[in-house]
Amino acid sequence: MAHLDEITVGCQLNGIAARETVTVIAVQWYGNAALEVTFKNSRGQLGSQILYRGDEATVDVLGDNLPWSFTADADRMRLVSEAYRIHLAHLFDPYLAVHTSAIQPLPHQITAVYQEMLPRLPLRYILADDPGAGKTIMTGLFIKELIARGDLKRCLIVTPGNLAEQWQDELFRKFHLRFDVLTNDRIESAVSGNIFTEMNFCIARLDKLSRSEALQEKLRITDWDLIVCDEAHKMSATVWGGEIKYTKRFNLGRLLSEISRNFLLLTATPHNGKNEDFQLFLSLVDPDRFEGAARSSNQSIDVSDVMRRLVKEELLKFDGTPLFPERRAYTVNYDLSPAEGQLYSEVTSYVQEEFNRAENLNNDRKATVGFALTILQRRLASSPEAIYQSLHRRRERLEHILAEEKLGKPDTGTQFTIADDFDEDEEAVFHFRPWMIPVFAGMMILAILICIPLWKLSSHSGGAGDSDALVTATEAQTTEATDIPETVMAPEVSTEPITTPEPTAAPTETPQATPAATPEATIQPTEAPAATEIPNANSAGNALAEGNAMTFGDVNETITAKDVINLRSTPYTGDEGNVVGQLKNGETLLRTGRNDSTGWSRLEYNGQTVYAVTAYLTTDLAYKTPEKPSNPNRVSTQDGRVIVFTDCDDYITPKELINLRTEPSTSEGESTVRTQVKNGTNLHRTGYSEGSGWSRVEYNGEILYAVTNYVISGSAPE
Repeated sequence: MAHLDEITVGCQLNGIAARETVTVIAVQWYGNAALEVTFKNSRGQLGSQILYRGDEATVDVLGDNLPWSFTADADRMRLVSEAYRIHLAHLFDPYLAVHTSAIQPLPHQITAVYQEMLPRLPLRYILADDPGAGKTIMTGLFIKELIARGDLKRCLIVTPGNLAEQWQDELFRKFHLRFDVLTNDRIESAVSGNIFTEMNFCIARLDKLSRSEALQEKLRITDWDLIVCDEAHKMSATVWGGEIKYTKRFNLGRLLSEISRNFLLLTATPHNGKNEDFQLFLSLVDPDRFEGAARSSNQSIDVSDVMRRLVKEELLKFDGTPLFPERRAYTVNYDLSPAEGQLYSEVTSYVQEEFNRAENLNNDRKATVGFALTILQRRLASSPEAIYQSLHRRRERLEHILAEEKLGKPDTGTQFTIADDFDEDEEAVFHFRPWMIPVFAGMMILAILICIPLWKLSSHSGGAGDSDALVTATEAQTTEATDIPETVMAPEVSTEPITTPEPTAAPTETPQATPAATPEATIQPTEAPAATEIPNANSAGNALAEGNAMTFGDVNETITAKDVINLRSTPYTGDEGNVVGQLKNGETLLRTGRNDSTGWSRLEYNGQTVYAVTAYLTTDLAYKTPEKPSNPNRVSTQDGRVIVFTDCDDYITPKELINLRTEPSTSEGESTVRTQVKNGTNLHRTGYSEGSGWSRVEYNGEILYAVTNYVISGSAPE
């Protein structure tokens, strides 16, 4: 029973049509006792009927509480149902990310995501396929699959600085994933004070995080569903002499592993040849399993459940053909001339002998030495000119080492790149050790023995040097170099002053690997001869101390100092007691002699003969010492650029040997080089420029500049 007043448009009625419910589409009252109802039945047929008050007993109005009644907004309902369908799409489409991305993945990419990574949630994994496998593609697929499953709301990608924008572009173009790059502006403008709580999809630069304790503290109080580390081998630590050397990047990796539910490391070089270091690297993904004492180098580590590595030969297309073309080597016979045959025979014999000696060395660098000797033979097969240049460069480097040892100033911490001397396409870095002296000596002797036929073959002329002097030089006592936690490439030594190119996005200055004088505590500036050649001297550098081992060419010219320079009674910086005075900019003295090979000048001072470093002198009597910038955070260089610095307060030390310049630029060559400092010299850094790659330091009361890429963390003075 229903009242006529309850009948409205859209309601449903029973009792009008036989045995079915109709929907009212129009009503028309006639007074207050009659109502004309226009309706539609279930088949869509229209009808009308006039109802009176007496018909109320036979008509029923159906309410909203019926099982199939629906009064919600249809468009919103459709939107909600579609969202829920997409949320469950992975249950019906096992490759949802593939079908919704602008990519055509390869078989190994699909298996990595859907067979290796997704079944291991929560994921702690190292993806270590060879370069070119498409690790970015696999990461994008993995991220999109987690989003589709509702399992990822916050994601952080940590990558080297030069790859941040590339990651951002790839993820957006191929996967429609919008990530924001962490910048200084974003950090400073964070409303909450912690930018990581405001960015759910973030790309951060590796060194920006590793060098900033403030950012790490902000990271520590956040949590992430997924953190991806690209070029993850940069986060490795090393074991030297049974002691673990933790780097800032490794400590950052530990932190990232702790704050993320899923942790993915991407690298093409997970293993550096030492199982101890590899175990430390694995501890980032599974500290409970791999933390603790390093395993012996001959003990294998099962990583099948935490790492996948495919080499290029294993990467295939869908039709089973190799992804990369096969490399085939063919042997081509070549008839050597008598001179070439003799040279090849001597070098081969030398390589075989020294390789075997290297194999017998009880040292983890033996493989590196053998590798270097193999490269030597390869260079010989390339051309006489190639091996001549290799041996020539190697000889200069070894002469430098031996001269340093004779002077009692071992170049501690110096690392040598075999590729610099032998083969530009191969790299093998090793530390100089006393046991290497016989190997180096043999190589030097070989260089001397083959110089004459090499000069004939390559049309070179000039003296090969005194072999007896070199043989005697190999007997110099050496001191073991200090190991450096981070592996760095040593710049090539030249006998000429090095002019370095102008840095753009990142500076490319190559510091000269030359002997620098020991910094003086009270006397400014610390002197470092610009020339790299070390003069011949008697035992332990006594001849240099006495000043009788140098021959000066006579000159007669007036000079002044570029800033402030020490005047010494002998041309030797190892004795602070030989300082007899100072020469300041604007003051003049008479220069009576120069030795360009050692970088020293002979001067007349108060009626006595004194010596000074040539690099700190100039014949330009109008030369003025560059003024300190009025705003230390905005420095204008001579080439018109403005370098902006950010204040900081820490200590750094050179990786090996580095130039300290009066301005953050290399465009003026060596004219801006104030001095050089070695590894172990701690510099107070007061600012850095991330965009240009320069650091501002205080040294001997001066504000100077160094290339950031060539420094590592140092320690504050006690």
